Amino acid sequence: MENYHYPGQPADEVTKRVIYKHIISIVPFLVATVIVGVAVVVGLSYLSMNPNVLPIKFSAGLFSLVGFGVIVMLLLMLVAVVWIWRANKIVVTNQHIVDIDQIGLFNKRVSTLTLSRIQDVSARVRGPLQTVLGYGNINVQTAGEDRNFEFDYVPNPYDLENYILEVHKQFYNQDSGVEEDVAPPRPSKTDSGSAVSNQAISNPITPSSKAGKTNSLQPGEDDFNVAEAAGSQKPPNQT
Repeated sequence: MENYHYPGQPADEVTKRVIYKHIISIVPFLVATVIVGVAVVVGLSYLSMNPNVLPIKFSAGLFSLVGFGVIVMLLLMLVAVVWIWRANKIVVTNQHIVDIDQIGLFNKRVSTLTLSRIQDVSARVRGPLQTVLGYGNINVQTAGEDRNFEFDYVPNPYDLENYILEVHKQFYNQDSGVEEDVAPPRPSKTDSGSAVSNQAISNPITPSSKAGKTNSLQPGEDDFNVAEAAGSQKPPNQT
């Protein structure tokens, strides 16, 4: 369980896992920042030692001040890149999958997908670099006209794929509330009418069977039964 709460998360929703992008996603920015920083420092050092190269003369203190400002700016850029990298994340809860995209310093987009809308989850690792470093893409297919969720630079994508499917299965079982069928109790043998009850259970009388029995009577059979029943009655004793 995680203590992180995404923007707008309900109080009864539990965060299960937070996934950050692989560090490789910001390596190009880090390399570019370092290259620019080194180039600026080397250039200012060269100009400070050879001031005659420029048509306008600058003091050594000015070069030092400019160099210090550039270094501070580059450090701030590094902090900003790392902060944006940590702000981009995938949040898996017991109800949703949340995609949080930090676009620049002041723009954030939060997309949520209910677990009940998930149709399929697939992971993909392509190329030797992704295979060696252990990252790839995750695609979550949704139901209806909802757009699919695509996550890139996901560390251990196959592990996350299995985890999302497991959380989806738990959500589906909890939401459906399926109960197992329970067999009816068998009649007790100690009952005095067990033979009759067992016969009634094994040969139930249905409306169709009653109808079939009534239709099987021959014409005049009802009158004969009535007359036979009337003749079998004895007249009361006369005093």
